[in-house]
Amino acid sequence: MTIARQPARIGVFVGDFESQQLAFAHLLDVADRTGRSIALDQVDVIQGEPREVRLGHYFKPDTVGEVCARMASENTVVLVTDADALPHADTAHLRWIGVFEGSLVRARTDTSC
Repeated sequence: MTIARQPARIGVFVGDFESQQLAFAHLLDVADRTGRSIALDQVDVIQGEPREVRLGHYFKPDTVGEVCARMASENTVVLVTDADALPHADTAHLRWIGVFEGSLVRARTDTSC
């Protein structure tokens, strides 16, 4: 097995939540109300510090800076690694800030002997 980075379009929301669990519950509610399904393994909820380090696992430094600047005073960043899994719009508790080019680490199974 090898590990490789793959390019990805990542949808980004920001908001205020008491916990990661409440953010996940809200995403499931949004998906249900909009007739979509979302796999929670395609979501990363980032709260607290150092958020720049966690965002750096997905984005280049200039994109990390842009996301942090656009957060204003919100305490939560929600990354949806399937950018089109949810509507590109604000929800009752999240503000949509856009789709950003990033990358994901994926394991690949080697098929050679």
